[in-house]
Amino acid sequence: MFRKVCCTTGRISQSQSSAYSSPGLTSLNVASCSKLTDEALKAVAEQCPRLKSLDVTDCCHLTDEALKAVAEHRPGLMSLYVRSYDKL
Repeated sequence: MFRKVCCTTGRISQSQSSAYSSPGLTSLNVASCSKLTDEALKAVAEQCPRLKSLDVTDCCHLTDEALKAVAEHRPGLMSLYVRSYDKL
């Protein structure tokens, strides 16, 4: 299952992350989602055990803490796209 998420209004918090996380999700593209928070990405990493591909390119509010959580919770991740990070 692939999901492309577009963020246009407000910040996406941990409580809202369930809207785009699911146990069957294998690929998630949130590129250029300037509203994505560390907490939301951590929740996705915890709630999506089959996640194999993640694109967080240009998600400007993420820090290394979010990426550490992804690495910790999704050791089977095969593709991680990151770019344009000022906070890493």
